[in-house]
Amino acid sequence: MSISASLFDLLIKGIPESFLFVLAVYVFTRIRFNFKKYVILSLIFTFIIYLTRWLPINLGTHTMLSLLILILLFIVANKVDLQNIIKTIVSAIIIAIIIAIIIVISEELNVVLLVAFWGQSKTGKLLSGSSIMLNVYETPSTIIFALVILVSYFVLAKIEKIKKVKNGTVSPKTGG
Repeated sequence: MSISASLFDLLIKGIPESFLFVLAVYVFTRIRFNFKKYVILSLIFTFIIYLTRWLPINLGTHTMLSLLILILLFIVANKVDLQNIIKTIVSAIIIAIIIAIIIVISEELNVVLLVAFWGQSKTGKLLSGSSIMLNVYETPSTIIFALVILVSYFVLAKIEKIKKVKNGTVSPKTGG
C-alpha cells in the first residue's frame, strides 16, 4: 500500500517537516549546526520523503526508511570518521527511533486536541476529508513536533553545561 503525496502536501507539510527532521538530528546528535548543510540536507530529505511515499510499503515504514537514509546522509555530510562510524550508526538508529516516537506522540496529541474540540465523529470526517483540510488539521502536530525539538535542544544544552561544570573545563594549561 503506497501513500501518495501531492505537490500541495509536499509544500504544506512535507517541506516544514523535513526541515524539522534534519533539525532534530542536529539537536540529538549535538553536531555543530551548519546552515548550508542544514538547508541542503533538508531539501534532499524532502525529496527522499516524497519518493518513499510512492513505494508500495506499509504506513510508517516509509518514515523509518526515510529517517535511516537521512542519518546516512547526515553521516556523510558531516564527515564522521571511520573509527566512530559504528558508534554513530547505533546512535543514529536510536535517534531515528526517538524522532519517530516524537512524531507519533505529536500526531496522537493532535488527534486528542481535535477530538476535544470537534468531537470524535467530526474529527474522523475532518481527517478523512480533502488533502487541503487534512493538511490544515495536521498542522498542530507539526507545531508540537517543533516545540518538542526546541525544548529538547534547551534540555540537552543544559545537561551539557552541567556536565562541563561537573567535569571541569579543559584549558590549554590542563591539556586542552
